Amino acid sequence: MAFGTGITWTDATFNPWIGCQVAYTIIDDPNIEGGTRRITSPACQRCYARTMQDENRKATKVSWGPNEKRRRTGTSVWKYPLDWNALAAFRGKSIRVFCASLCDIFEDQDPALDIWRKDTWDLIAKTPFLDWQLLTKRIENVKRMVPSSWIDGEWPSNVWMGTTVDNQQFADIRIPVLLEIPAPVRFLSCEPLLGELRIPHYLGPDKCNWVICAGEKTKKGGNARAMNPAWAESLRDQCGNTARYYFKQWGSFDDEGNEVGGKKSGRLLDGVEHLDLPPRRVLPETEDVAKAAVRGKVVEKMIADKAARKAAKKAEKKAAIEAAKAARVLLPTSAAGRQGRTGSGGGRTEADSMTEAKNGGLRLTIRGLDGAFQAKVKVAADERRTTIGEIIKAAVDHYLTTSPVPVAEDRLTALRNEFEARIAALEARLGIE
Repeated sequence: MAFGTGITWTDATFNPWIGCQVAYTIIDDPNIEGGTRRITSPACQRCYARTMQDENRKATKVSWGPNEKRRRTGTSVWKYPLDWNALAAFRGKSIRVFCASLCDIFEDQDPALDIWRKDTWDLIAKTPFLDWQLLTKRIENVKRMVPSSWIDGEWPSNVWMGTTVDNQQFADIRIPVLLEIPAPVRFLSCEPLLGELRIPHYLGPDKCNWVICAGEKTKKGGNARAMNPAWAESLRDQCGNTARYYFKQWGSFDDEGNEVGGKKSGRLLDGVEHLDLPPRRVLPETEDVAKAAVRGKVVEKMIADKAARKAAKKAEKKAAIEAAKAARVLLPTSAAGRQGRTGSGGGRTEADSMTEAKNGGLRLTIRGLDGAFQAKVKVAADERRTTIGEIIKAAVDHYLTTSPVPVAEDRLTALRNEFEARIAALEARLGIE
């Protein structure tokens, strides 16, 4: 059961397909032949989804670009929103779903996308307890791609409509088109914000009523384009009491302006968080809600079980790290180093330790002089907490008894006594009985 996302302004993401290309817009230009020219969205330059797929093409089985095939996601992915809908019924409040994080639902690249889009609209109709957050850089395509009933009749109350606005030029191009769409929530994703915006005339309860602001994320050293704090502050002040303002993060920088990479980006603006979101809908106590809630109770348990497994895995990893630290502390590297080196090529004089979680257990490898030996001791996960000392003791004994340099019996005994004392101290510190 997949649920949850690292995107903080939503609860889950749904991608009907994977793949995209740089978004462009045709604008009038009387100074050139033909009277028009094509401009591309600066936000596409370092698109996180494009980077993700370029670096992990084998896993996603798709490439970015106008001539590359889009890949429809699997049947299981298309079933997730049905379960989330049931979960919302069980919880009694709507759940937010961002569509889409790895494609643009309004891209016009392949006739197959029309079929997949129709399937998406059908899925939205089947999930009335979800708040669908549709975000696009191709806002000009919305009216002709959504069902005609949405435009001519009544736009679904659970479908929000947003567009990306990275600078003033694209704000003036895209926002007026967005304002023509009768969605209950019209939102702006100013991520990455690449210039100051002056948009108070576009904001209001009946205009754009929610604004997301964020800087550009890249890996550390990825030359992310920095967001000027004054731009974020100005946008917050323009929202005032007329639109909700959500400050997501500083991109590749921390709260002090130091480049740290996207995973450690700061989230404070003027020392505080700004996390204003449109409220969830409280679902009515109807027969449809009650019926869906039966399945939702099962889904809730599936999510809880998955979270428990994830926590257990995290605990196992922590135990592996503790074991590695213990091995590094307990192995008397200075004593080992005094035993001398073998061969003319020199080699390591300090022991190293590594751990890896594998096949449900912990494999501890200690490497010593010149890499001449490897002692591997595997212990089951359920025994790990009580056998850290035994693991290390066994590995050390193996090291000493197979050392390429003979170790005197009295020295061997002294080293074992030292290990036992240090193991006892470590176990006391870790609370291991």
